[in-house]
Parts: sequence; C-alpha cells; structure tokens
Amino acid sequence: MDEKSQLFWDAAYDFASMNTLLIGSEFTTYVYKQRNRILEIKTLGLKEELPEIQQKYKEKLDSEENSYGDKMVQIQTSTKKSVESYETKLVQAASRHMDDVQSYEEKINTAQTIMDSYRSSLIEEGFSDEQVGNKSGEILEFLKKRINYLKGEMSLNSSGN
Repeated sequence: MDEKSQLFWDAAYDFASMNTLLIGSEFTTYVYKQRNRILEIKTLGLKEELPEIQQKYKEKLDSEENSYGDKMVQIQTSTKKSVESYETKLVQAASRHMDDVQSYEEKINTAQTIMDSYRSSLIEEGFSDEQVGNKSGEILEFLKKRINYLKGEMSLNSSGN
C-alpha cells in the first residue's frame, strides 16, 4: 500500500472513530435525557400521589400504634393477673405452711405431754430422775429398755406356766 492510500485509510478510520464517538455521545446524551425525563415524570407523579401515600402510611402507622397499644394493655393485664395469681398462691402456701406449723406444734406438745406423763409414771414406779432422764430422747431410750425388759419378763412368765 502506498502512502496516499495509507493516509486515506487512516483518515477514514479516524472519521469513523469520531463518528462513533459522536454517535456514542449523542446516544448517551439521549439516554440521559430520556432517563431524566422519566424521572421528572415519576417525580411529578409522586408529588401528586405524595399526600395520598403519606395518608396511607399515616393510617398504617396509626393502626400499628393502636395494635401495639392494645398488645401492651393485654400484656399489662396478663402480667397483673399473673402477679395476682402468684400472690394468691403465695398466701395459700403461707397459710398451709402455718397450718402445718401449728399442726406440728400441737403434735410436739402432745408428744411432750405424753413424755412427761411417762416420766411421771416411771418416777412413781420408783425409778430415779437419773435413770429416767430429763430429755425426751433419754426418756424414750429408758422406755425402750423398760419395754424390752417387760417383754422378756412376759416371755419368761408365759414359758414358765
């Protein structure tokens, strides 16, 4: 290829490249203009719809707020009922406990009376204070020994007859 044809082809290439760039930039400009136009249309539409949208969101928020308020009231009511229920159960448990304590106190007093009676009976039979003891445990031990002694005596008497 000679120099003139080389220059021609270089110029044609440069021209084509520039046209492509121009066409490309014009196309890009067109796209941006269309995009901006679409955005403007959407923005205008939104501006017109904005009060309606705001009202819908306000109603939705109010509805949710009322719903949460109702739920809070339900939770508070439920919590109050639970607390009252637990308080009632605690009072009942305390009352039962007091009844049990009184019952045990009565049983202890009865047992003490019986022990005192046994002690008095044993002393009347002639046993000394030291032999019988003063504490319930000592008295019980002495009574066990006495019962075993009497059982042994009874078995001797029954076998001797």
